[in-house]
Parts: sequence; C-alpha cells; structure tokens
Amino acid sequence: MPRTSTPFGERLELELTRVGLTQQQFATEIGVSQQTVSKWITGETTPRFRHLPHIEEVVGVPVGSLSPLLFAPHDAPPPLPRHPRTPTSVAALRRKMNGLTSAELAEVASFVDGIFKNRS
Repeated sequence: MPRTSTPFGERLELELTRVGLTQQQFATEIGVSQQTVSKWITGETTPRFRHLPHIEEVVGVPVGSLSPLLFAPHDAPPPLPRHPRTPTSVAALRRKMNGLTSAELAEVASFVDGIFKNRS
C-alpha cells in the first residue's frame, strides 16, 4: 500500500523524531500497538479522542495542538444538522475547548467516544 499521510500523521512523525522515540517506544508509552501508531502516521486511521491528551503529553506539545490536525479542510466530516442549542461550527467548539486542562479534555474525549460507541 502506498504511503499517504495526513497533517496529523506528518506532525506526529515529526514530533516522534524530535523527541527521539521510535513508533514502538511511543506505542508502549501510550498503551497502543506499534501497528496502530503506524496507521495514525500513514493516515489509515486516526486516534481516539481519549488518546490525544496523552499523545500530546508524551511528545511534549501543548494540549490541544494536535487535535485540529485531525480535521483538515479537505477531509472534514460533513456538517451536522443545526440544532438551536448547539455550536454552529467545529471552529466554535475548538474555541470553547482551547482553554481546557488535560483532565478536562480527557473527560470530553471519553464522552465523545461514548457517543460514537452507542451509535454503532
């Protein structure tokens, strides 16, 4: 399979090189397989939201700096139907989440993962 990448995968690979971690070392540190990390880097899959705060902590980047890269404009999910009491855009949600602590982001990630598990 040819190597394709995403902004998130490229940045993750760059950060792993910067901190001197192999994919296997990084995978062990965050509790996933090396194959999972490889798939994140090539863009075959993306990490669950609950992993993002720990990923950012291990590679030493500010919390919230990698998650926007998961939704590049060309592959952004289609907009959800607007509900009068919900944010009207992903950008509005990002602004609201920008100041959250690592623990708060982990709580949000757990909540979002729960929503998607219930949909399948």
